[in-house]
Formats: sequence, C-alpha cells, structure tokens
Amino acid sequence: MSKGNTGRITVTIILVMVTVASWAWGWVLYKSTMISLWIPGVIAFGAAAATLLPFTDRWQWITQSANRLLNGACHAGVTAGVAFFLFLGYNYYFADDATTETTTATVSGKHSEERTRYRRVGRRHVPREHYNVYIITLEMPDGTALEKEVPAGHYAKTRRGSKREITMLDGALGFKIIKGYSLK
Repeated sequence: MSKGNTGRITVTIILVMVTVASWAWGWVLYKSTMISLWIPGVIAFGAAAATLLPFTDRWQWITQSANRLLNGACHAGVTAGVAFFLFLGYNYYFADDATTETTTATVSGKHSEERTRYRRVGRRHVPREHYNVYIITLEMPDGTALEKEVPAGHYAKTRRGSKREITMLDGALGFKIIKGYSLK
C-alpha cells in the first residue's frame, strides 16, 4: 500500500464516519425540535446543491473516478448530512435558556407499532422476532401534535384526555425545543 493510498483511505474513513454521525445526530436533534422535516431538508439539500458545481471535481481523489455523477452524489450526501446537523445543532445548542417554559399537553391518542428484529445468517438478514413500540400522541395548546415513544408500563397507565407537563424553550433560530416531559 503506497503512502498516497493510505492518506486517501484515511480521509475516506473519516468522511464516512462524519457523514453517518451527522445524519444520525441531526435526526436525534430533529426529534427534539418542533419543526417540519421539510425545513431542515431544504436547508441541507440546498447547501449541497449550492456547493455541488465548484466541489464535484475535488471528489475524484477520494473516489478514484472521473464519473461526475458518482462524485456529485458523494458530495451531496456528505454536505447535506453536515448541513442538516449544523442547522438543527445551532438551533438546539445555542438556545436561550431564559425562555424555558412548561406547558400542559393533552394525550389525544395512543397506539403501538409492531417492528421486527433481524439476525444475520451468512450474508443475509432474516427476521428473528417481532416486538412492539408504544407511542402516545400529545396535543399541544397551540394545536400541534407530538408523538413520543414511552415504556410499556407508562403506555398501559395512560388514558386519553390526561395531561402531561412538557418543558420547552426557544431555539436560537426560533424553533421550539423539547427539553423534557413528565411520565406521570
């Protein structure tokens, strides 16, 4: 392995890790923010589209290909993931703690979803078992709905029409952030 390949492989591994971490942590922040998914989506893919032409050719060193479609897809995936995280992260981490407020939400519904765990057999993934995820729907005083996964014991005790306390604050960009809610 030559020295040039070692550097290229190292940069590729770092870029893959940064991309996966950006998309994953951005999704966690999205679930804690009262925002429609299209807003950070437009910001993320807009940033990728705005920087696509000047930076597409620079990906040749990593991909070892002159295919502009491949290089553009790599650029769009990495840039959109980082922009998604930066937008939601700025709103979350630079929020104004002085605007913390507690609101009372009403449980407007509850349901469970069946999901499947998979196990690996050779190179295939086959279903192993089914499990349930329990979700309550909270209706805020302004009419917006919020779905939260809860433990099975809390789900069984929760009744429609009951009240829950939600701690919220204003984010740096003006989008509400949910800091916590009560599991009474």
